[in-house]
Amino acid sequence: MLISKIRGLLSEQGLKLNIVLARPLIERAEKTFGHPLPDLLKTLCETVANGGFGPAGGLLPLTEGRPDEKGRTSLGLWQIYSKEGSADPSWHWPDGLLPVCHWGCAIYSCVNCLDRKFTMVTFDPNQHSGKDSWDRCYFRDSRTFDEWMKDWVEGRDDELMFGRESGQ
Repeated sequence: MLISKIRGLLSEQGLKLNIVLARPLIERAEKTFGHPLPDLLKTLCETVANGGFGPAGGLLPLTEGRPDEKGRTSLGLWQIYSKEGSADPSWHWPDGLLPVCHWGCAIYSCVNCLDRKFTMVTFDPNQHSGKDSWDRCYFRDSRTFDEWMKDWVEGRDDELMFGRESGQ
């Protein structure tokens, strides 16, 4: 049902969509990431488009294809963020956190793929003062990825960036 609503909204908007991803590419991305991805995200990538639609500037492409305006895909950004050896010894990207949407100003909505419900987390590095832990930059949302996408379809974009809860 949600897929149909998304397709209907995209049809109304007349967006030029990215191509879809073949299932083997989605499976390879999931294997590289090392955690299961939300079924809705996989279905959207395989049957609607590989990112480029949704809240803010749209969902990031999962992998392959046309990247976002910064030249990034979800998997590529995760690989950058999760690398060891940052100049900041307090830097640590949480395991299982996949960036899926860029809001601008380096703020990303992410899916917590360690949570079997696939709840959302917003990462805002602008909250980091340089002296404290990066933990204060993650804002947990009680919504699942599916609920988050449903809120977008229903026009509740104002709640999507930082969600219904703030702080970690």
